[in-house]
Amino acid sequence: MAIVSYRLYCEEDGCTNQEVIRKDRVDDSNWSVTALHRHAATCPSCNPAVDPDAKEYQRCHEEVAFEELNAIGASGADNLREAGIATRQDVKDSTDEEILSVSWVGEEGLNSIRQEVQ
Repeated sequence: MAIVSYRLYCEEDGCTNQEVIRKDRVDDSNWSVTALHRHAATCPSCNPAVDPDAKEYQRCHEEVAFEELNAIGASGADNLREAGIATRQDVKDSTDEEILSVSWVGEEGLNSIRQEVQ
């Protein structure tokens, strides 16, 4: 099973925010997508409808430091992020099969990731 993801760039003037979002999660994202084919969107910080200071937003959108976990090296960490699995919420939303389908991530790495995000 292939995971399709998009790197979105905030199109607001002066904003340099970007994020990788899986195709199947675009509609649930706090990013307001303008055009996927152009990777154009408005990030949560620039979107007045989202409160990025809310604790639940901050916690679930915190990036996981995969490189610091057992059995996840730099290649596995990069591949997870490129697959759109970067934040605690991304991990919670991903099935074991989706995480294991990422190159350089095995059972031991999956267990480390799940344990970290609990």
